[in-house]
Amino acid sequence: MSIQPQYRDDGTVSPSSFENSGDRSICLWLKQRLEGNDRYFPIDLRVGEDPDRLVLSILRDVGPGHRVSMSIARCLLSLLDEARDAAPKVPAFFGNLLRICQQEGISMLGSWFTEEVEYIADDPSRARDRWGQERTVEEILHAAILQAPGLQTAATRDSWLRLLWQPRYSTIALYGLGRLLPDRLRHLSVWWENCLADERYRDLDEMIFMDLKIEGDEKLRSLLVFYENAFDEDLREAINDALRQNGSMEVFYLEGSYCNSFAGAGV
Repeated sequence: MSIQPQYRDDGTVSPSSFENSGDRSICLWLKQRLEGNDRYFPIDLRVGEDPDRLVLSILRDVGPGHRVSMSIARCLLSLLDEARDAAPKVPAFFGNLLRICQQEGISMLGSWFTEEVEYIADDPSRARDRWGQERTVEEILHAAILQAPGLQTAATRDSWLRLLWQPRYSTIALYGLGRLLPDRLRHLSVWWENCLADERYRDLDEMIFMDLKIEGDEKLRSLLVFYENAFDEDLREAINDALRQNGSMEVFYLEGSYCNSFAGAGV
């Protein structure tokens, strides 16, 4: 059965629109929508509506165990396979498909992204040839941060660790190894040595900015002190600079001693 558009009182699309639709109908709708064409729920170009926004809304509304979300997940996986088969040509739907994967964790997609992370880590040059352009490889890795992170026991951990040593992918790999700050701080020195030299100060400043917002000044400074011995002088100085730029106080003396009330603190 085809999709039957239904709306809530507030005008938002009801997930019940898809409850009597089979995978075939949902896959066709999903592909067309991500290409920018939706005859059931027209995309509002006047306000710059992103085609992926409705899909994300439905997934978050019904939750991961719902029949509709499972059907959408199967269709997303099918579209990922279709994009891989079409490479190096990039299908029109692929960019918006990756945007979904970068914003919502979907367990059914983990194996696809695990394969891609391993493929890229094994031979980055071959991966660029497969996908036709560097930007596509980077967007796949950004999605893999959420879909196939390199946690301690994950199948992707070794691949993310190898990518950490690749200058172009080092910053992405740092986040792939853990979204929590302590997980990233363990690898910060390797990242600092290997990331692109003309980007590392900017990337470090962005990290400090976000960590201050998420963790707060006190916790961030405490964690930095805890990991100080893993940082060389250049990295400690750069961290001090980034803290100052973001309205916080320096945390290290340049010779390596503590310069704040957290001296000797642990976490």
